[in-house]
Amino acid sequence: AVALAALIVLALRPESLLGPGFQMSFAATTALVAVFGALRHLDLPRAPRWLRPVLGVVISSAVAGAATAPVSAAHFNTLAQYGLFANLLSVPVMGMVVVPAAVLALCLWPLGLEGVGLWLMERGLAWILAVAGYVAALEGAQGHVISPGPLVLPLLALGGLWLVLWQGRARWAGLVPMVVAML
Repeated sequence: AVALAALIVLALRPESLLGPGFQMSFAATTALVAVFGALRHLDLPRAPRWLRPVLGVVISSAVAGAATAPVSAAHFNTLAQYGLFANLLSVPVMGMVVVPAAVLALCLWPLGLEGVGLWLMERGLAWILAVAGYVAALEGAQGHVISPGPLVLPLLALGGLWLVLWQGRARWAGLVPMVVAML
């Protein structure tokens, strides 16, 4: 599904391949699919039921952050040092307040009552923006990196795709171009 979505986007707008939005979106999505697919097949001890959503947010935020960090560093010359912390405070509000409020607003719109949902959505978004402002103002919140050479992102992408798409022990060969890119 991720590959099909990428093909559709690239067929309609091939220039998006070079943009950070495409690269970050598909890096995060591909990494999330790969990691949660791998976790499903591992025989890990079961966490208590109340802890599972928390672990899901922590794992998904860490995976998406790790997958998008090289792209962010290459395009913007910065790294968000506290991105995981910000996501842990924001993602639950997005899922439990903002998205349901948007759906509520859409359902109430034909009745002219969408303001209820929009008001709730505004409160959730205000929280997320406040978290972003707070975290961005923390000492050391942003790290700076030099611009990488033109082969860094293609090598990282090639290695990452090899790692998640290949089966068996040969998949670990994908680490070679990734390490070369990082060096």
